[in-house]
Amino acid sequence: MHGCIVYNHSLKSDSYLENIQLFSNQTGLPAISNQEMMFNCFNIPLSPTFDFCIFLDKDITLARILEKNRTRVYNTSKAIEICDNKAYTHVEIEKFIQTPETFIAPLTYFNHEAVASLPYPFVLKECYGSWGAQVHLIKNDNMYHETLKKIGNKPFLIQEYIEANGTDYRLYTIGGKVVSAMQRKNDHDFRANCELGGVASKITPDSDMIQMAEKASEILQLDFGGIDLMRDKEGKLYFVEANSSAQIVQLQKTTGINIPEQIMHHIKKDLDF
Repeated sequence: MHGCIVYNHSLKSDSYLENIQLFSNQTGLPAISNQEMMFNCFNIPLSPTFDFCIFLDKDITLARILEKNRTRVYNTSKAIEICDNKAYTHVEIEKFIQTPETFIAPLTYFNHEAVASLPYPFVLKECYGSWGAQVHLIKNDNMYHETLKKIGNKPFLIQEYIEANGTDYRLYTIGGKVVSAMQRKNDHDFRANCELGGVASKITPDSDMIQMAEKASEILQLDFGGIDLMRDKEGKLYFVEANSSAQIVQLQKTTGINIPEQIMHHIKKDLDF
């Protein structure tokens, strides 16, 4: 069985490339950019052709092309598409798992007008985005309208602000089971992302966290991925979002768990080789 790792050729940050290199080193699979893979899908095929790929990108069109060509894609194009769009994720999740109160903005082709709002402060999330960069804390009318102007016609949702003291939890699931977990805490930002200054520490998740993360993984049909949760001041647990291609460098450094090795074990079991 021949496999590969697919990554995005346009992302050049040290952290992203370190993540790809870690996957390649620990799985022994070649890393091929989406640009090279797309070119070869329509021109001279790569040799050897691939039976499966670990898809560490959000190029959904390419994922679907590979699936049409009978390559097993981990995660599937459907799972990637749902996790890549925070509104899609919420639609799938909200009837089964506790989430912050949420309003999804209607589709628009021009600048947004105000949509049904929540009491200030609330959180505005652009539907597409990574590393917390497209998540905004809205404190008043002026901030709301200025943010709407800034994002233009990009899709977004708004959620009630959950006071979590800049803390969240990332649980990593493989084959629907939690295999690793860490806490992220940021003393200078409501967003706990390590890319924004959050500090990671290893945790042993409690049964409620495990149950919520595994339920989310099941609903979203993830082969693997990061499930982000948070607790309010009273300890109530909320689902935040899911990441089909979550970076694992910090997680692995923090927990010592070899994630790529476990993903390969899942793939071998799934493909029976």
